[in-house]
Amino acid sequence: MSGELLGEDVWDEALLAKVSRNAFELVLRYLLSRDIDMTTFRRKVETIQQAEVRKTTMTLAEQIRQEGRQQGRQEGISQGLSQGLSRGRQEDVIEVLEIRFGELPEGLKTAISEVEDIDHLKQLHREAIRCADVESFTRAL
Repeated sequence: MSGELLGEDVWDEALLAKVSRNAFELVLRYLLSRDIDMTTFRRKVETIQQAEVRKTTMTLAEQIRQEGRQQGRQEGISQGLSQGLSRGRQEDVIEVLEIRFGELPEGLKTAISEVEDIDHLKQLHREAIRCADVESFTRAL
């Protein structure tokens, strides 16, 4: 499939020179969203004879890569915040149980650490405060 996307039919310079910048951007966005060989893509861009088409291609490809990097950063930040919030909640549940009942079995700590859902962790925190003993908390887990 990627060979076809980088084939002569898609990279017909006469055709590329005639399409609007918006249409060309859509084609590039489609190409770059697919699993194409980036080395072949770069070589293909370098072989474009018409300077304006080559410049437009390089500019748009760089813009699209930057947008992808930014999106990746945002997703990473969001995921990191979510994981941090979950980890903090997990530690809160374990701390309440340790304050109330002393040292906890490692298996219980592991089970709590595997819960990532914030709402579930809130419920567990409340249960840790209210439960009569570790065994009743474990049943609620």
